[in-house]
Amino acid sequence: MLSLRWTKLPWAGGAGLSQIFKKNKREFLRVRSHNLVKYHYLSSRGPTERVSNIINLSEGGLQFRYRGRITVGTAVKMLINIVEEGKQIPVLGRVKWIGRAEGRSRSVRVGVSFMAIEDEDKNFIRRFIRHHKKEFLFK
Repeated sequence: MLSLRWTKLPWAGGAGLSQIFKKNKREFLRVRSHNLVKYHYLSSRGPTERVSNIINLSEGGLQFRYRGRITVGTAVKMLINIVEEGKQIPVLGRVKWIGRAEGRSRSVRVGVSFMAIEDEDKNFIRRFIRHHKKEFLFK
């Protein structure tokens, strides 16, 4: 019988078992995306409209790069442009988190959760992800 008694594992850089076997808490599979999102939100300076590159996409939300100020909890009206399929998907979302973008001092990564999306569009995103998951799986 094998018994692990170490709380810190030297071969894993001192990480504990809970860090090594941490479960992915995401509800939906996400894939990298090379599409654009046009979005609108209200800021302290009034209505703001921008276009950005999508970093990744799932049935439940998306992540994009942003330069400027936006806060967690902000409601965002978006139009997702899926170029390969010639499809535009209107969505209402809410900013769930903001993180620093890699290698870009002024950019941040913004995670948005979908609050309102038509069933047909959600099914389209589900099919898109299933079709592209082998080539664009986000690891």
